[in-house]
Amino acid sequence: MDDKVEKIALFRYGLIAPLVLETLPRGELTRRAQEIAARLYDIPHSTRRQVSVDTLLDWTLRYRRNGLEALSPKPRQDRGKARAVAPETAALIERLKRENRIAPEPLCCANWPRPARPIRPVFRPPPFIVSCAPAASPHVN
Repeated sequence: MDDKVEKIALFRYGLIAPLVLETLPRGELTRRAQEIAARLYDIPHSTRRQVSVDTLLDWTLRYRRNGLEALSPKPRQDRGKARAVAPETAALIERLKRENRIAPEPLCCANWPRPARPIRPVFRPPPFIVSCAPAASPHVN
């Protein structure tokens, strides 16, 4: 293990040590994990300050199965691979978007079905509905 990986693994072990040093019933294990997760930490090589309960329980299980090595961070699966969309895929997406461009007609509140009986509060169409009625002029004589 290099220094960075070892620091992270030892930090993780330091957090879960109270959970793995003795056999605890499930409820007690979760309660102690919640206490540990409630605190703030200076996590090595990270800007995060907290660890979730689920992460602590995951680390506990991994440690019990495979020891300290299981607590070391794993490299990303896509390391060294481009994460951008391939140019030919981008061109296909753009072409399909242009071919299928259909401008939706604006919705009109006059086309909305009226309820059989009054609804309280008074029915108001959503804000994206376009009103078909002409706007009242503020200068009516």
